[in-house]
Amino acid sequence: MSNPNPTRPRAVTFSQFSRLAYIPNDEAGSKWYSSGERNHFRQALIRDATRVSRALESASTEGILPDPEQLCECIGIEMLMNQGFALYSMEKKRRHVDAVLSEQMLQRQRGVCDLKRLSEISRTGSEWTTERAQKLATGYSKLLND
Repeated sequence: MSNPNPTRPRAVTFSQFSRLAYIPNDEAGSKWYSSGERNHFRQALIRDATRVSRALESASTEGILPDPEQLCECIGIEMLMNQGFALYSMEKKRRHVDAVLSEQMLQRQRGVCDLKRLSEISRTGSEWTTERAQKLATGYSKLLND
């Protein structure tokens, strides 16, 4: 589905309330991935990112643009395909978490709970991911529609 106004970014909204579901320990095994399944998924993800990255790298050195099928394989694994960006992204995420936790500790020390302030800090720390997602979506759209 195409955006009727491609220059206007779409907003993401979040619910004001969280929902907590209690799952007894005896049911946990059927609800979550085992450590072996998580490791297998992680290894498959790394293998796929390496394969796609190498294919795109060899195509770019030959002056060939990736085809839509190759681009679709990149969606969601962009950070794994570039070590510099992966490190940059991990650092940004770490700073984001540090900022939120620091504000929570400060509020706890002062005996206050300012959810609006926490929300602002969290939103500010994650704005770059929204901008990155919009740029990626625009870029993929342009490449796939040209």
